[in-house]
Amino acid sequence: MALTECLEILAFRLNIDRVENIMTRFASKLRRLAAADKLISSGGVSAYVHAVLVPELGMLLIKDDMSVDEGKAREVLRSSVDIGNLLNEEEDEVITDPIEDVKAISDST
Repeated sequence: MALTECLEILAFRLNIDRVENIMTRFASKLRRLAAADKLISSGGVSAYVHAVLVPELGMLLIKDDMSVDEGKAREVLRSSVDIGNLLNEEEDEVITDPIEDVKAISDST
């Protein structure tokens, strides 16, 4: 599978419906966990889903679709940021390096 095909699949799979699906299914459990988890409580459930769960899901999808290890999947995820911003353009939302975003949240707790 070519990289561009993988990126198209990733863009499709990680659209707003996926985030809403995660929120609908897991929000109440994540809110309960937030009481004891500084990472979740520091930015709220929605921020946790966007900053941690969605990039992790993306990495797992890339790993599965491309039959690569976790390191290579994270490399593909990092390299897809620019095309993801172009394909899913929002005026006030620009995604940076998802791996660095997770590290920054972890470091702030």
